[in-house]
Amino acid sequence: MPGTLVSRVRLRRTEERKRVNQREKIMAGVVGGVALLWGGNTAKTQYVETLEQLDRQIESKTRELKEVEHNQEAANKGILEWDAFGSHTLSMDTSEAKNLLRRELLALTDRTGLGEDSHVDLQQVSSWSKSKIRLLGASVKAEGKLDVIAQFLFQLHRQPYQIRCKRVTLTPRIEQERKGRSKPRYAPKENPHMSLTVDLDTPILPPLTKIEKIKPVNLDRDPEGGRQEVSRRLRFQALAEYTNINSARFHPFIPPPPPPSKATGPTPANNAPNVAVNTTLKWKPGARTQTHLIYFSKDRDLKEAVATQPAATFKPSETLAQNETYFWRVDEKGVSGTTRGDVWRFTTVKPGQKPVETQPEQKTEPPKPTPPPADADMIVRGLLSGPLGQQVVLQAPRKKTDKRVEVGDEIFGGTLILVHSTGAVSERSDGSRRFHAVGEPLKQGQPLTEEEHPVVYHELAKLEQRAMSINKQPG
Repeated sequence: MPGTLVSRVRLRRTEERKRVNQREKIMAGVVGGVALLWGGNTAKTQYVETLEQLDRQIESKTRELKEVEHNQEAANKGILEWDAFGSHTLSMDTSEAKNLLRRELLALTDRTGLGEDSHVDLQQVSSWSKSKIRLLGASVKAEGKLDVIAQFLFQLHRQPYQIRCKRVTLTPRIEQERKGRSKPRYAPKENPHMSLTVDLDTPILPPLTKIEKIKPVNLDRDPEGGRQEVSRRLRFQALAEYTNINSARFHPFIPPPPPPSKATGPTPANNAPNVAVNTTLKWKPGARTQTHLIYFSKDRDLKEAVATQPAATFKPSETLAQNETYFWRVDEKGVSGTTRGDVWRFTTVKPGQKPVETQPEQKTEPPKPTPPPADADMIVRGLLSGPLGQQVVLQAPRKKTDKRVEVGDEIFGGTLILVHSTGAVSERSDGSRRFHAVGEPLKQGQPLTEEEHPVVYHELAKLEQRAMSINKQPG
């Protein structure tokens, strides 16, 4: 009996161990699966982030590559332009360019017949721009007839190398001819020759890292003495072609007439009441008017014209309604366009009332301008300053009498408030201030502003600030 109990206990423990081992296996499997899923998610996140980072690097490298290609293309284009421009320069070496320019200019004066007295003065090479392009200046002085000088300038413009004429000076030669034997009097003698001075310059390209040397201009001539090529400029092929410009007929410019002026003087007058229902519209035509475009409606917009006519009167096709407001406008049409008129209105008579006689609108005249002050023509001749005060000396235009005005007295319709070494300042009742310069009439005074007269403006401001501080002190 005891042995059987022990056996049962052992059997139960064995079964419990089996159940525990099975639960542990299940738990281990669950924990392992969770760990596997977490690790896979983490690996996926890292993989996606790595891909995005690689994409950003690829985009950045692509932009850098495009920028490099763009810079390379621009550099190649610049090299071609630099080389093309260099083919129209004398040399990259300063000494060689000076020798060639002197030789070419002297040869050109000989070919055009300016004479043996021609000479060329070379100037210092100066810097031109940030690209370090230099300019070699020269001055050509010669004498000859006007047609020979014109031929020289024309051929100078057609040289194969770049050259710029900055200044051309022509001076007639006047020789003195003695008249008579007893008196040493001289009279100018006609001379067909003129003195020529041409100031010019030509560019010299500096050596670059990518372009150490360029192919300069070809100065060889063809068998007839001309050039194989001509520098790229707007030009005529021959000097005779310029004469056609002088023989061209130019028509004087006649400006078109201005557009018509507005129509005025409406009848009935604007805002007229009690107008007859059978009234006729009239107005004063504007200047330079050929036809009138009449707009008439109960609507203020007046979208469409009801008539186009040359006469300055218009009678509506139908009898107007009583106690109604009508709007009308007349546009004046002429050669230079159409001028839009003002919108007028009137109200018809009420039932049972008599219409009033229509009168044209009276045009009010503008107010007459205020006459200038009595001292407007007086000139500011001088300024006086002393311990007792400051004065302005005024003088009438055709009189020698002087008038002295002290600070605080009346001047040019206002009050003298400041005397400066260059002029005086007046102030009117409306607060406007004018500066009157020494040696000028008072009427030519200009408004005192900080932009036009900064020194006087600030000196007056300092005096006003000083006066305000004194008034604020107690006692």
